[in-house]
Amino acid sequence: MRGRLPALALALVLLTAGCSPQEAALHADAGTPAPSSAQEAHISPPGTSSTNEGAESSSPPTEEKPFPSAGENSPGPGEPSQDDPVQEDPSQAGGGMSPLLGRVVPAVLIVCALGALAWLLLRMRRPGGKEPRPGGGRDIRLPPAASSADGKEGVLRVANLHNIGRRREQQDSFCISDVSDGRALRKKGLLAVVADGMGGLQDGAAISQLVSDTFRGRYVRLDLPDPDAFLLDSARQAETAAEEYMRQAGTDGGSTLVAVLIRDGMLRFVSVGDSKLYLLRDGQLIQINHEHTFGNLLREKAARGEVDPEEPFVNPRRDALVAYIGMGSLNTVDRSASPIPLAFGDKVLLCSDGVSNALGQEALIAAMEGDVLEAAQRMEEAILSQQLPEQDNFTGVLVEYAAPPAPSPSKAQSKDDF
Repeated sequence: MRGRLPALALALVLLTAGCSPQEAALHADAGTPAPSSAQEAHISPPGTSSTNEGAESSSPPTEEKPFPSAGENSPGPGEPSQDDPVQEDPSQAGGGMSPLLGRVVPAVLIVCALGALAWLLLRMRRPGGKEPRPGGGRDIRLPPAASSADGKEGVLRVANLHNIGRRREQQDSFCISDVSDGRALRKKGLLAVVADGMGGLQDGAAISQLVSDTFRGRYVRLDLPDPDAFLLDSARQAETAAEEYMRQAGTDGGSTLVAVLIRDGMLRFVSVGDSKLYLLRDGQLIQINHEHTFGNLLREKAARGEVDPEEPFVNPRRDALVAYIGMGSLNTVDRSASPIPLAFGDKVLLCSDGVSNALGQEALIAAMEGDVLEAAQRMEEAILSQQLPEQDNFTGVLVEYAAPPAPSPSKAQSKDDF
């Protein structure tokens, strides 16, 4: 029915212009497209994006077909249609409309029909009436994997490290969905979150815990039909919860955020601030997310020639955050534009800057090799062994996407088994 609406509107225009009902019906049938795969609507999933938050969905634009002007494909003035009986001239019959009124009424009807047609086309261009999500995320390019999943479902193994370091208070928080719940793991995927409370503000610990609790609570309550929307909306709700908490408590606070959802061998993420997301693949360590620091803003300006090339490395405020949860508005979010396929043997690390500032790339690679439980222990030992006098809180969640165990060979049956 929806596909015939513009054609019906066109038929209305032709009728008011003087077409016979038969001709108008022919135009209506001609304007109805036949089913075709090329005309099927393909709705893009929310993307997924450093970006201003959000994803937008759209449908293919509807082609506007020109319609004949008044009088086209219809008898001219004073020429009767072959299908219609000859009508008496109203001016000679002593009644009917005046010639001026006879021109005005069809013109008004045509204008109304054009307005209806434009309204219908506008409705077709905006399916669902949903508010578009700003931003589309970043496409992450990764090196090819030595071993592909080839459609097989892998096994997720998870470990974590969490230490106060040399600080008086633990302001990091994290959460991991229940890996023992196989049904939820298959249906929703694995959720992991790391939040680093900002020590320069009063309630960094409380805000970081709010972030973790928001993601955990929504994961438990919701079915997660759209993983990208879940991650982005959870970040938004964490921002709202942080603002409400600080308003009631009369304090200030902030937290970073990095969260991943791994489902069906695909990784999606969202991050705000400077907590990092790494992928270890075939001995190469790749940082997936983008840090929201003043230094990175200066690097972008340096690339455009707006500041000196050395400014991002010497500016005393280069490590200051330009986006975080609790800032007052969530205008800057980094997230995946599309799911990132994992390969067997990949390891994913979410961590606060207490980890990344203490261990360089080579040290991280060395610590992350092997079993994830042992890797998490090695990472913590490597950080503590440096005995840094101002060691920050450090937290990490390490996830391995491992190949499924080989099925045990079936026992050969013999005559004695019967």
